[in-house]
Amino acid sequence: MKQQVQRFWLQLDSSGRMMGVLVIIFFMVQVQNLVFGETYSAVDTWALPKQWNEFLSRPWTLLTFGWVHVQPLHLLSNLIFIAGASRLFLHLFSSARWWHIWWAGTLTSGISYLLAGIVFPQIAIGYLIGASAGIMALIIYVCAYQPELPVHLFFGQIKLKYIGAALVMIDLFSLWSNISGAQLAHLVGALVGLIYAINLRQGRDLTQWSLIHWNRTSSNKKSHLKKVYQSKGPKKSTGELSGVQAAHQRKIDAILDKISASGYDSLTQEEKDFLFQQGPDHV
Repeated sequence: MKQQVQRFWLQLDSSGRMMGVLVIIFFMVQVQNLVFGETYSAVDTWALPKQWNEFLSRPWTLLTFGWVHVQPLHLLSNLIFIAGASRLFLHLFSSARWWHIWWAGTLTSGISYLLAGIVFPQIAIGYLIGASAGIMALIIYVCAYQPELPVHLFFGQIKLKYIGAALVMIDLFSLWSNISGAQLAHLVGALVGLIYAINLRQGRDLTQWSLIHWNRTSSNKKSHLKKVYQSKGPKKSTGELSGVQAAHQRKIDAILDKISASGYDSLTQEEKDFLFQQGPDHV
C-alpha cells in the first residue's frame, strides 16, 4: 500500500501534488478548529494578519497563508483554477518555473497586503488566506507569454489574452466597489505574472536565480523551457513509418533540432502551435 501511494505521488506533476497537499491541509485545519476552537484556531495560527504587530508575532504566516483554506467552496474553486491553469502552464514550462511563479505571486501579494494595512489603517482588519494570488500569477504568466494562443472552453474557443483580461477586470471591479484583501492579492499576483512574462518575451528570464529552478539546461542558455524536447525513445527512421507518419515525425524532429540549436524562441508561431498540439511528450 505504501509503495502504491509513493508511486502515485511520484507520477503527479506539480499541480497534482499541490492539490493533494491543499486537501490534506484543509482537513488538518478542520481538525484544529474542531479541537481547539477560537482559542487556537487555524486562521489565528496560519493566516496572514493585516496588522503589523500581529504579523511580527507570527512572521511564519507569510509562508503559510497560501496553503490554508477554511471554507470548502474556497478550496474547491482554487483546485479548479489550479487544474485549469497548470494543464497549459506545464505543457509549456518546467515544474521548477511553476513553483517559482507561484511563490513569487504568493509572497509578493502577502507583502503588499501587509503594506496596505499601513497605507489604509482604517481597513487594517482581517486575514489573508488561500492560494489564489499564486494561481493568478500562473494564469497571467501564461496569458501574457502566449496571448494569441486559443484554448477550448465549454462555450467555444477563446484566446488566452481575453481570459487573462477578464479575470483582471473582475478583480478590478470588485476592488473598486470594496477594498478587499483578496482582490488586492489577486491583482498583485496578476502583476507579478505579467512582469515575469514580459521579461521572458524580451529574453530576460527572472527565474534564473531561483534555487528551485532545477531543470535549467547548461548546454542551451537560450532555452527557457524544461528540457523535454525529445521523444520518449530513439527517433524512428522513416522506413518504419507510413508516408503520413514519416512526414509528421520529420516535422517534429526538425522543430526539436531547431530548439536544440537556437532555443524555443527561435520557432515561428506556427511551429510553436504545432509542437504544443503534440502534447507533453514533445512540449
